[in-house]
Amino acid sequence: MFSRIRTVALAALMSAALASPALAKGPPWISIELPVNPYDRTMQGAFLLVHAFHHQTPVG
Repeated sequence: MFSRIRTVALAALMSAALASPALAKGPPWISIELPVNPYDRTMQGAFLLVHAFHHQTPVG
């Protein structure tokens, strides 16, 4: 009985250890820039600018 509990606990611990690096980086986040930078000609006429990041990688 204790062997089975120990095996299940070890499996759960290993699963949590493998999943934690992704969780440690943080959740995805969205940044909204309002007003838009007036010196950036590529954003001329835009109302707002949205940046989306997932684990420090730009998305979109």
